[in-house]
Amino acid sequence: VSTQSTGVEKQTDEKFPPEKIMSTTQEFDQLCSAFLPVVRDFLETSDSSSSPVTYKTPTELKDLLKIELSDQPTALSDLKTHVELILNYTLKTRHKFSMKQLYSGSDLIGTFADFVATVANTCVHIYRVSPAFSMIEVSMVKKFCSLVGFSESDSDGLFCPGGSSSNLNALVLARNTLFPETKKFGFRDQIPFVFCSDQAHYSICQTCNIMGIGSNHVIKIPTDTLGCMIPKDFEESLERVTNESPNNRPFAVVLTAGTTVLGGFDPIEPITLIARKYKMWVHVDASWGGTCLLSNRYRILMSGIEDVDSVVWNPHKGMGVPLQCSLLLVRNGSLLHQSNSVDAPYLFQPGPESLYDLGSKSLQCSRKNDALKLYLSWMYYGKNFYQSRIEKHFESSRLFLEVIRKNPNFELVVDKPMFLNICFWFLPPEWRSLDFKSRNSRLNSITNEIGDILAISGSLLINYQPCKGLPCFFRYCISGIRDDELDDLEQVLRKIEVVGFEILNAKHSSFSQNS
Repeated sequence: VSTQSTGVEKQTDEKFPPEKIMSTTQEFDQLCSAFLPVVRDFLETSDSSSSPVTYKTPTELKDLLKIELSDQPTALSDLKTHVELILNYTLKTRHKFSMKQLYSGSDLIGTFADFVATVANTCVHIYRVSPAFSMIEVSMVKKFCSLVGFSESDSDGLFCPGGSSSNLNALVLARNTLFPETKKFGFRDQIPFVFCSDQAHYSICQTCNIMGIGSNHVIKIPTDTLGCMIPKDFEESLERVTNESPNNRPFAVVLTAGTTVLGGFDPIEPITLIARKYKMWVHVDASWGGTCLLSNRYRILMSGIEDVDSVVWNPHKGMGVPLQCSLLLVRNGSLLHQSNSVDAPYLFQPGPESLYDLGSKSLQCSRKNDALKLYLSWMYYGKNFYQSRIEKHFESSRLFLEVIRKNPNFELVVDKPMFLNICFWFLPPEWRSLDFKSRNSRLNSITNEIGDILAISGSLLINYQPCKGLPCFFRYCISGIRDDELDDLEQVLRKIEVVGFEILNAKHSSFSQNS
């Protein structure tokens, strides 16, 4: 091994930490040369391969990856091989048959923006360490507040690490606004209650556990067949809770715009009117459905949203921005600072820059810059592109609904869903005449079997679940960068049909042999 005049070993064996022998840009070039071709190959196979994932059991994957942390540096060539191995067993979210969650692959401009933000490695908490990024976040928050219908001059908000975190921030804000004494003394005599639909995201219960409200004080309101909260039941629940004890205090209602399973939109206007009678905070979780606000045709699904107190919107779902990208938007923006600021003079100091000291109104101190992904994506495409994308998604969903209606081996759970959630059963014709109990039992069984076989084979990742007392069904959602064509949709059904009839034939054959 040769040495430099300083006596430091060269990295001829790729075993010495590279910063000791090369400049930052040299190391950057070396790492790009090693890893960018691997990433490019991953992107290429995401578009061209027949399978979205190579499935392995946890035990098998543990043996394959051999995740170990050595005391010594690892050769760059070995690191490259290891990254190739990791990506080989990673879900290709860009793949047309990867449709398990409410997000898909991301637009590449957002990927590069995320890379830029990571290279900068700044924390978006005070202006002096993140001047440009802080200004971008403030501007993007104002823009999205205006899309909701809030006044740009009065509203404010934050980027949060996901919709669950945004919901937590929103309910903490509601509590601190309606019960300001809790910041110092916690809850005393009053007993807080939060209301949401029985289809609301599980993070609402999580949030109430964290806040000390308790999951028993989360009142879940029944929904209709579309998954939407029923205003009459909401009002009756409010009356019941307030009549039970003078100390009971309903303080927030969480409406969902685009429920996870059925895609329902809670009726904002009538529920807001009821909530205002009780001086409640009205929060809308539009993590999934927020993208409708970009379309003049479909924003009617959230009619009245401009009058609520706070909104969550996840561009990493409907808009195709890379994970994670979630906004909490607040109609009365000054409340954020009042709610969350604490005395930390070593960090937050008065002055003209304080408007951009975003950490003073956040529950986080260290906070990654997520705004740049959304900002550069918007600049790259423009609003008209996103409007066209969401409207194309609705068009594709209508096509798929029609394909299902025409196929005698399937049945829709909701014939005319409100959003992009298409829920359906694999239902052979001979099962249609079965009694309710027998049919539901068979549907639960075969849906789980088909879903497991497709996932393990890597052929198709599609979500399946029961809901509202209905037997297990498949859920197909068109989101993000997905651009599904009619043939893609028909292939989804064919894959399910093939596996479904293989299962039925195997069971019939086994029954015949045993007889």
